[in-house]
Amino acid sequence: MVRTRQRSGERFAQALEMWVSRWFKGRWGKLRALFAGVLVAGLGIFAYLLWSPRPIAVLMEFTGRPERDFAVAMNEWSPAARRDAFFDGDAARTDKTSSASFRLGARARLFLRPDSQVRFGRRSGSGTLGVTVELGQVDVGTVDEGVRLESLFGELALEAGSTVRLQRVGSRLVASVVLGQVVLVGPSPRSLGAGESFTLELGGLVVDGPSEGVKEAARPGRDEENSAPPSPPSDLVVSAGETFWVHDPEPPTRIGFQSEGLCSGQVRLRVGEQEVQGEGTVSLSFGAGKYKYALYCTDGGERLAAEGQFDVLRDKGAKPLPAFTPSATVHADGRVYTVYYQERLPQVTVVWPSAPSGTTYELTIDGQVMSVAQPSVSLASGRLGPGTHQLVFSTTGTPKRTSRKTTVDIRVDAQATAARVAEPSERFEPGSPVSVAGQAMPGYSVMLDGTELPLDNQRRFSTIASPKGTMALAFTRPGRGTHYYLRRPKSSEAPPPSP
Repeated sequence: MVRTRQRSGERFAQALEMWVSRWFKGRWGKLRALFAGVLVAGLGIFAYLLWSPRPIAVLMEFTGRPERDFAVAMNEWSPAARRDAFFDGDAARTDKTSSASFRLGARARLFLRPDSQVRFGRRSGSGTLGVTVELGQVDVGTVDEGVRLESLFGELALEAGSTVRLQRVGSRLVASVVLGQVVLVGPSPRSLGAGESFTLELGGLVVDGPSEGVKEAARPGRDEENSAPPSPPSDLVVSAGETFWVHDPEPPTRIGFQSEGLCSGQVRLRVGEQEVQGEGTVSLSFGAGKYKYALYCTDGGERLAAEGQFDVLRDKGAKPLPAFTPSATVHADGRVYTVYYQERLPQVTVVWPSAPSGTTYELTIDGQVMSVAQPSVSLASGRLGPGTHQLVFSTTGTPKRTSRKTTVDIRVDAQATAARVAEPSERFEPGSPVSVAGQAMPGYSVMLDGTELPLDNQRRFSTIASPKGTMALAFTRPGRGTHYYLRRPKSSEAPPPSP
């Protein structure tokens, strides 16, 4: 009986060992296969990222309805969209009412003017970018790095901070240097500076003097032929250097930045990946979000003239203004608390959750000690002013126990509502008088078209306006910047979204 049980146990052990061995073998086989599959997939993705072609140009912003084609289907045109990538052999074109801005390569910019067409390319094994103007004209500009351009007309090298205008005239190309230095690459390199131009035949032959029917290149602003095409009207125009907030019911918002008093000629505005160049007021369109901008004077080199930041908020500004005192509860646990307020300073309750039992306690605020009966204290509005405060709870008995030092930062909420715009509540009829009414938060002044509006004792305003385009009400408080609340006419179309 014992021997039979032993044999049965041995058989069971052998069977269990065989099953476990097979199971592990199969499992490890599956894991090895899975690992190999993941490895092959990862190598494939790496190879794709490493050897996949990078776009020559990317469409960043446009007006009107530009079109594009593809190298595999030339002259089969379709609408172009923001962030469209252009590879070797692809082309873009505009009609008389359109224009388009591209990021060219990594750092350069290309502006396709109205009624123009350009085809992109890349020389195999070279970093030279192919830009062939097939119709009309384009502007190519560099910032802090140079770029080399190649076309059927030869190769050009733009130094950092340079801009060249390329205009197609029949079978010739006129290159006009607007800014900086441009070199015609070849056996006998030729360098030209701002205000100079040269004409190229196919193959890079230089023809001295301008082509028939083509004006000599002039410095920006001196020649109507060289002026930038008109851009869409701005919804809002600000002075460069401002920090501001835009409350727009229907972003994107086209914002113009004035350079008067900062630059005497050409300027360049950069906002993230967007960039535009012009004179006086330059504008771009922005969707809802936070932005930083910089304005540069570009006559005689590039110089930073102004910089700032702004927010575009999707907001009608129709909510009632807050009339309550904000409140917050903080724990004496060693952390940093930030409490925001608008007009009234917050009421802050300080709690020591892990306080030991005791008869009395002390709360030290910025070195000042107050005795309290409980490890919880409510500080009235105004007790903690704007700024950073240090709070510590402690017991009064022996041994003395102390909470962790806690920081409370009281900050004004600069993005909070500055006003309520009751009228007009929606888009208004253009060409007709418009009733404008609302209420401002304490401390804010209200401006409309450069005129300050009077406020009653409830900080309400009311007037009749005749806006010619988008109406912008400006609410300004010293030290807190300006909030712009927008209303558009019914016939106005919202500007196209920014990238």
